[in-house]
Amino acid sequence: MFLGYPSDVTDAQWHILEPLIKDNPPKTGRKIWRDRRDVIDAIFYINKTGCQWRQLPVDFPPWGTVYTCFRKWKLDGTWGRVLQELNEKVRLQAGKNASPTYGILDSQSVKSSSPGEERAYDGHKKVKGRKRHILVDVLGLLLIIFVHAANIHDTKAAHVVMEKGLASYPSLEAFCGDEGYRKTAEEAAEGLGKVLHISKRIKDEFAVIPKRWVVERSFAWLNGSRRLSKDFETKTSSSEAMIQTAFVRINLNRIKY
Repeated sequence: MFLGYPSDVTDAQWHILEPLIKDNPPKTGRKIWRDRRDVIDAIFYINKTGCQWRQLPVDFPPWGTVYTCFRKWKLDGTWGRVLQELNEKVRLQAGKNASPTYGILDSQSVKSSSPGEERAYDGHKKVKGRKRHILVDVLGLLLIIFVHAANIHDTKAAHVVMEKGLASYPSLEAFCGDEGYRKTAEEAAEGLGKVLHISKRIKDEFAVIPKRWVVERSFAWLNGSRRLSKDFETKTSSSEAMIQTAFVRINLNRIKY
């Protein structure tokens, strides 16, 4: 008897996720008659194991169906909306307000597996590929993801991240970044009417830098998704959606049922 895969959603998780996945079939053209739960399980399987779309096990719906749904939910903003809803649930269970007031940002340079848009060389990290720029709250929950070419300096991309953060979470009052965000990013924050706190490096001793460890832990969580070991996506929008998908899984596992 087939019992499913470890990446499959449980009944309790699907009870929360199902109302958030709004699937409005097109009025014309071919309709996809598939159980949305099976499609979600297939997307989570790809995200967790790193397999190719065409290598999906036969237990799942056809790969074309799964990819079509993934792309549709990427384009209509479903992944971001679901993630925001789950963030609120996790924060409320942790005793926080539903909306965050403090954001912590950082970037991660990763290799890309094949040519695609927004691909360049990061001379500092010696990596040819892309950067994942994230903004998280004090719990490490993903608020904003911005994927761009690896040669774009953090101070330039930080303005986009903070601007997107304020658009999605107007409750944000201040941001935090490391020393790489000095000057240009601080000026960008001031232009948005906010403050960017800089975490200074502690010299000559080992210590956890206040607030900085939170965003580093969020990047570490992504190691649980083999699809994110490199950037395998052709488009940066797909890269962002895959990271959102990973955090949807993380949030579902953090919610107390």
